[in-house]
Amino acid sequence: LPAAIVGLPARRRGRLAIVVLGVLTGVPMLIGGMLAGVPVLAVAAIGALGVGAALLAARAPIGRVAMVLSLPMVGVGLSYSDVGKAAGLAGLMVAGSLFACAVSMLWPERPPPTAPKEAEAPPTLGDGAALGAAGASAAAIGFAVGLEHVGWATAAALLVMRPAAEMQRL
Repeated sequence: LPAAIVGLPARRRGRLAIVVLGVLTGVPMLIGGMLAGVPVLAVAAIGALGVGAALLAARAPIGRVAMVLSLPMVGVGLSYSDVGKAAGLAGLMVAGSLFACAVSMLWPERPPPTAPKEAEAPPTLGDGAALGAAGASAAAIGFAVGLEHVGWATAAALLVMRPAAEMQRL
């Protein structure tokens, strides 16, 4: 998954991002698995992490990754109340990223693209509150009705949320 998100960066140094994304995907799944055993704590944590991720995204590029990828992966982890399974999944994610990074190093470097990226408006506290509320609501409903995979409903809600008012209304 992280290798597919990153693609093949032009420079080998940039390919290390695959490993970073693997960690930022796997570790949150483990955290979600650890929270899954205490639904009230899990719901509160998803809400707080949504706000925290949006505030971090307004200040640092890694915050956008936390908001768009890591937070939904905490949600996915809620489906794994067996911490051993969650740890195994996290380990596979990190190991797969290490392998993908190693394979990517076999490709030669190329000149980086020259097209500048357009800067997006940073998320606001309101965006974080909406994100946290959507994830927490999905988790609370999932736990309340006894969904077999609470995490997938939570992750779906978090993956479709974006810090754009029109997208949130849609």
